[in-house]
Amino acid sequence: MTTPATPTGRPSWGRDPKLEDYGGSLTKHNSRTEGEMSYCAMCFLDWRDNLRGTAYTKLPDTLVHVENVALGRFFGGMMRWADRLQFNQRPSTASDQLDDWVETLNVPTRPSDTDSEIRGACAAKYRGRLGPTRQVVDDAFADLLGGLFVKVWRIDGDDIATPPALTYWPGINPGPASYDMGGGAWMSERCHLVIEVLGPQETELSEYFYMVNGKLLNLARRILPAYVTCDWAVNVEGGFELDFDDLDFGSLS
Repeated sequence: MTTPATPTGRPSWGRDPKLEDYGGSLTKHNSRTEGEMSYCAMCFLDWRDNLRGTAYTKLPDTLVHVENVALGRFFGGMMRWADRLQFNQRPSTASDQLDDWVETLNVPTRPSDTDSEIRGACAAKYRGRLGPTRQVVDDAFADLLGGLFVKVWRIDGDDIATPPALTYWPGINPGPASYDMGGGAWMSERCHLVIEVLGPQETELSEYFYMVNGKLLNLARRILPAYVTCDWAVNVEGGFELDFDDLDFGSLS
């Protein structure tokens, strides 16, 4: 007898499988309405138990049972469609209308993006409607990055009259000539964010850099005020200095 072959890896031309490829997502949670029992099961039991009289049996493999199952699925499906109508009104839970949210919010996508990844990008962009408050910005980055998100670092200084060290403006604290774009250097750490993310531990580098250099920075440009700049980094507390240096992969490791 020949033992059937069992695949142990992925084709050399494919990418590593993702949890989202199988319908999973770390942002999913249990339904508040269905709980431990589906709508169809609840409707089936309700319909079956409300049929009275000797003409209505509760035994399986009977015509009555088949009719009860069909009715349970029908009314359960109606309840599920009501849920889907509600969920599609928000990009964070949309499914059938997800493409419409992509078009409405002008979110860039790739053919290889999963629905969960697209949903997170749309939810992050949608938060911007509330204005770029600290909470909105932090939540938007968290929606987009998912498990990669750690923290948004900011430097405020002690008070308005005591700005942080890297604060330059002409006549008071002139900055380096290399920062002068005309009329002197006008910049402050108060207007610079560092988004701390986890390193590329369990994902392909191409996918990782697409997320942090592509999706993340694209979102930052759209959601942050024009005078705010940002960078991303890993292991911030491990020695990264919150300044205006450019980042490369060496400074992230």
